[in-house]
Amino acid sequence: MTKTKAKKLLKRIFFALAIGAYLLFALFPFFVMIAMSFSSKFAIMGVDTPIWPKKPILKNYERMWQVVPLLKYIKNSLIVCSSTVMVSLLMSVPASYALSRFRFRGKKAFSISILATQLFPGITMLLPIYLMYVNFTKLTGIPMTKTLHGLVVAFATFGIPYSIWMLKSYFDSIPDELEQAAMIDGCSRTKAMVRVVLPLVVPGMVATGLYVFLLAWNNILFAGVLTDQATRTFATGLQEFASESSTEYGLLMAACSVTTIPIVALFFVFQKYFVGGMTGGAVKG
Repeated sequence: MTKTKAKKLLKRIFFALAIGAYLLFALFPFFVMIAMSFSSKFAIMGVDTPIWPKKPILKNYERMWQVVPLLKYIKNSLIVCSSTVMVSLLMSVPASYALSRFRFRGKKAFSISILATQLFPGITMLLPIYLMYVNFTKLTGIPMTKTLHGLVVAFATFGIPYSIWMLKSYFDSIPDELEQAAMIDGCSRTKAMVRVVLPLVVPGMVATGLYVFLLAWNNILFAGVLTDQATRTFATGLQEFASESSTEYGLLMAACSVTTIPIVALFFVFQKYFVGGMTGGAVKG
């Protein structure tokens, strides 16, 4: 074996070991979550807790639906997250297209302000948004707190700036010549955008929408303040497995395991678009 082949082999072995170590580090918490979901409460709280239960049980997966109304919380989360994605994309696609294609006064300031919104922690916006909701309800009579649409508006407040910033890079990667050719053939600017540009930006829209969906799905701060028992989402509903005296870790881990499956399935379904969208906006064509 030559020195060149030996170096290539060593590099492959090194990268394989590095990837294996990373996967072990990243997937070990999921393994512990699944193991705890098949364990009894006394086995989890024991002194010599095994890494995998000696006698796996399915009781936790049966009781979790009875103790907490998870189906209602999952339904609320799906409604809120899907609506947040639709609102974010409907608002951000025209804005990001305008930032990418047009020159107008205040464009640079607007772009910087969009980026600046991502620098502030979400907790700094909680009280202002809550007070705005209360005053809006007093003026119009339309309830905003303890409602699903109020939660959608709050999540979209963070989803729209991120979507604009991400989608702008995808629009930048599409050559202007494609639209110019379409307009020469008789299309207006709007038709050229809808028929030529948007189909090419679909991977970026899917990637951005999936990220916004996950942000809304995992949000606990705003969901915990702006909802009540009827509008509670899945992320905040998990807190009902814990009380002042004890925590049902087995039921909690079983609920987390069940609800992780749809998210993983969603990623695999849109994996092609997600990977293509993450890399498509990185290089301008």
